[in-house]
Amino acid sequence: MLLALSGNYGKEGAPAFFKQRVRHRKGNVITPEVLEKAQQLLDQGWNRCYVAKELGIKSDTFRKAIYGGRLHEMEDKPARQNLTTKSTRDKIDADSIRLRLIASAS
Repeated sequence: MLLALSGNYGKEGAPAFFKQRVRHRKGNVITPEVLEKAQQLLDQGWNRCYVAKELGIKSDTFRKAIYGGRLHEMEDKPARQNLTTKSTRDKIDADSIRLRLIASAS
């Protein structure tokens, strides 16, 4: 690149170093069709990493689409049913043992 710039320097002088260059970019990875499919999967409650993997998109690219406002995640994900903590399971186990002891004593 330096050789290319030095060639321009010989032709155009010092301003050639500060001139805007044409950048070649690839096409967008997330096409409108992919955006539509991704939004459907997000609306179904899919995790963003799984959606990216399903559609063959890098997770970082997918994250940028969400932060850029082109995709929207669900505000509140569906609550898991019958979710318990260890302390509540311990209490349930203790209660069931106590009930078995009472039943066997009778």
